[in-house]
Amino acid sequence: MILCKLIAPVLKREQVTGGEGMLGLEGEVVTLLTPKGVIKVRGELWKAYSTGASISADEEVIVVELEGLKLLVRRKDVEIIPGTGRTNHGGSA
Repeated sequence: MILCKLIAPVLKREQVTGGEGMLGLEGEVVTLLTPKGVIKVRGELWKAYSTGASISADEEVIVVELEGLKLLVRRKDVEIIPGTGRTNHGGSA
């Protein structure tokens, strides 16, 4: 009975798979993104494109879009300004 109480909430959660399951995941750059290269997400290698400038190997990125089997990513430390689609690199304007 205790086991059912532990497992039941997990089974009731909505499963997210496919492209929408990739959005927002964090990954690590394996080969320089200029703008394309390879990243690792959840232990799997993916072809990826940078949303902006080149991103060096070992930097952390976030998946923002899936196009076929290619991921569009941005640096983890770059924020998107709500409602504008522009980025904020953490510096002052």
